[in-house]
Amino acid sequence: MKNKKTFFLVTNATIPLVLGLVIYTFMKSGTYINTFLNIDFAYIPKTIIGIFIINWFCDFLWSYALVFALFLVLSPFKNRLTISCIVSLILGIVLETLQYANILSGTFDWWDIVIEVVAIVTVTFILKKLL
Repeated sequence: MKNKKTFFLVTNATIPLVLGLVIYTFMKSGTYINTFLNIDFAYIPKTIIGIFIINWFCDFLWSYALVFALFLVLSPFKNRLTISCIVSLILGIVLETLQYANILSGTFDWWDIVIEVVAIVTVTFILKKLL
């Protein structure tokens, strides 16, 4: 049973990162990954779903994967779910704040923080159901 749980955690920590990479590579232009791979291709659908994917879905995926990864790494700790959620939330807020202060490139967006919170809550429900 432990191997199935570990596989589930690893899968939920890696697949969202791969999906986010694909979105950043093929749907966004001017990103670090596009520059690194020398790719100048960006298909941007002009629908509400397309706009959501471009602007916020990768933040959801990143936060979702981070909580799962932290939960897996923090397995020796009793309150690992709480710690994983708090660290993910703080990191998301700090990164958005650094964008706001122009220390990191990117655009500060309150909705990014909201979407990251939604991802953290989603993972919390999933993990509470699993445990």
